[in-house]
Amino acid sequence: MGIMTEALEAVINCGFHNLQLETIEAFTKKENTASINLLLKKGFVLHPDRKDPIVVNNDIYILKRDRK
Repeated sequence: MGIMTEALEAVINCGFHNLQLETIEAFTKKENTASINLLLKKGFVLHPDRKDPIVVNNDIYILKRDRK
């Protein structure tokens, strides 16, 4: 497993189990295919209607607690 995969899994576990978050949001540049593929692999879903008010070229992906 790659370091980013391990790091993202740790963030997801901490967010949902320790912090009891309902959703986790990830902001990534539209052209960052490696990050996008990792997010999709972990169950994140693109929300094209959401816009990053600071970085126009970002897409927002969301993972909900009830993921499988």
